[in-house]
Amino acid sequence: MREKGFSLVTVIVLAVILFLAAAGGAYYYLKLTGKSPYGKVETTPVTTSQETPISASKDSATINKELNATTIDSVDADIKSLEASASSL
Repeated sequence: MREKGFSLVTVIVLAVILFLAAAGGAYYYLKLTGKSPYGKVETTPVTTSQETPISASKDSATINKELNATTIDSVDADIKSLEASASSL
């Protein structure tokens, strides 16, 4: 009886090792050919034509000018733009 239990454990261990080797080989092959779903995902930043670059100025007059030029209502337009670009995916 002890031999049957030992052979069953051996078969299970060998099956697990074989499964892991096959999974590792498939992952390596897909990674090598560039078809792996776990590769790098390239994204492009979403920008609008209304955006202006942020200045590095520490002058309070320049900062006040930039803050006053900021429009709060543009958030709705930004959200609509994001929704439109997300729906095209």
